[in-house]
Amino acid sequence: VEDGGVLGFLSGQLSVRSTAPREGSDPDAVLSRAEAALAQGRLADALAEIDALPEAVRAAMADWIATARARAEAE
Repeated sequence: VEDGGVLGFLSGQLSVRSTAPREGSDPDAVLSRAEAALAQGRLADALAEIDALPEAVRAAMADWIATARARAEAE
């Protein structure tokens, strides 16, 4: 990923992402389903969805993912 590519990608995803869960394997679809799972209190399902994201996106979310996994394990 080029310098700024990940941040640019995430910025684009966050500003024009779907607000309802939708089918598909593109990052927008994955994030929409993860967000819906979180809204319903299904942390494990949200983490499972996030595992399908490209490595560069997961790397950018690493802190959040680590915190979420720790919480899921504690529950």
